[in-house]
Amino acid sequence: MPVSEQVTQVEKDWTEAPLKSLVEHLVRDHRSWRVKDFPLIQELFDRLEDTAESIQPSGLVSLRRAFYRLRAEMEGHMSREENVLFPAIVHAESHAITGSAGPRPIFGSMQNPITMLEDDHDHEDRFLAVMRDAADGYQLPEDADENLRTLFGALQALEAAMHAHTRIESSILFARALRLSRKKSCS
Repeated sequence: MPVSEQVTQVEKDWTEAPLKSLVEHLVRDHRSWRVKDFPLIQELFDRLEDTAESIQPSGLVSLRRAFYRLRAEMEGHMSREENVLFPAIVHAESHAITGSAGPRPIFGSMQNPITMLEDDHDHEDRFLAVMRDAADGYQLPEDADENLRTLFGALQALEAAMHAHTRIESSILFARALRLSRKKSCS
């Protein structure tokens, strides 16, 4: 699903959906970023490398560097979510549905990985801000070529999708997972 479609998916009310469905939705976002959006943006940077008259070369270099740092940060972040936290959340929900206790996660409290991932969100927000600043708020010069227009559009759409994704994680998934883990520890 392209970035633009991810943003519209936020409209769905995830507050009552099974956590497993929400996790699957978030993993689809990750897959789309890895397979479609990140490679497209990288390709657009490559195309612009030789024809950078429409943006100051230092601005383009800074923008590209910030994008690569964001991408590297996101790869680690998505991997931690997909391999540690998300399976633990789905496992906890499954045990809650069946009424069984289930084993305690190796990381202890659900709060531990959530705190770490929330810190990641803060780092990602800083990279997005650096990108926005390097691109002068994504304001295009009048003589911008099609590649630069497409790049700025893709970066803006990625930023919007990432903010929407983070809101779903923090406000809904993480909050519900913490409530579930507190309920489980009170039982």
